[in-house]
Amino acid sequence: MIYSLIIVICLGVFIVAWAFFAKKQYEQLILWLRRDATREEKPHLTGKWKEIADYVERLLKQRNQENQHTIDQLNKLLGAIQVSPNGVLLLDKDHKIEWCNDTAAKLFHLDREFDKQQYITNLIRMPEFVDYIESQQYQQPLKLTQGADEKKLMLQLHPYDEGRLLLLVNDITQIERIEKMRRNFVADVSHEIRTPLAVLNGFIETMQSLPLSEEERSRYLDLMYQQGRRMQSLVSDLLTLARLEDSTPPPMDQWIASDEILDHTKNTVQELSAGHHTITIHADAQALIAGNESELISAVANIAVNAVRYTKEGGCIEISFYWLMGKVFFV
Repeated sequence: MIYSLIIVICLGVFIVAWAFFAKKQYEQLILWLRRDATREEKPHLTGKWKEIADYVERLLKQRNQENQHTIDQLNKLLGAIQVSPNGVLLLDKDHKIEWCNDTAAKLFHLDREFDKQQYITNLIRMPEFVDYIESQQYQQPLKLTQGADEKKLMLQLHPYDEGRLLLLVNDITQIERIEKMRRNFVADVSHEIRTPLAVLNGFIETMQSLPLSEEERSRYLDLMYQQGRRMQSLVSDLLTLARLEDSTPPPMDQWIASDEILDHTKNTVQELSAGHHTITIHADAQALIAGNESELISAVANIAVNAVRYTKEGGCIEISFYWLMGKVFFV
């Protein structure tokens, strides 16, 4: 009986001691988990508690690796967007700025850090932009004219993630300028073509309806030939414009000496002038120009030819390339 009582007491003491030890192990595990388990040193545990701690540690390491991989991918994506020539802004559901790249900050004069969580409509206050963002009709892009220099911007909003907005913006100032120049050029050429066509039609009607001497016929044919050459030149200019619009930009590592360009131009303008003008041609030895040689020669020749055509007889024409303060000027 006594032995049985001793056994029961010992068993009870063992159970209490085991429970106390298990409680301590449990408390150490919970304390480790409540702290930063990935940084705190794992407590010294035994038995099942150690197995649990090891398993949790593996799960945490796996989760951290996955998170780090996601962060790395996100940073790479943001890095790619950062160097994009297009402006990119991320707006939250309240139209506050969450992130923007350098291009967008430059185009809208924003501070990437200071303007975070600012309402976009407080920073871009143009009425047409405010109406655009509040209309929630983002199928079509919006054109804006901004600043004293009248910079042209093309922007469009794209909804994502249940209320957030992606704002893309492009600087189209140069494109708009080129398009305006093209329209003006085509209009001018169309007007210029009408004149020689009218002259040709008049000569043809005259030759068909009136008896002309051989001398008069020859003079009319010469005049018709000149008008035909004029139209041919205009058509050639149009074809050159179309080729330039469709071609890729010339490489900027091919340098052409300006005197070589003027050598090609010199004969053309002197032949066209036929001694009726005083022509001076000058090029600095340092004046080098990057671009396509044939296109540069054609552009300079066209300008020089127009100078001869629209300068009165006896006038002076100076065609020069100057090197000044690290830049080349064509006059």
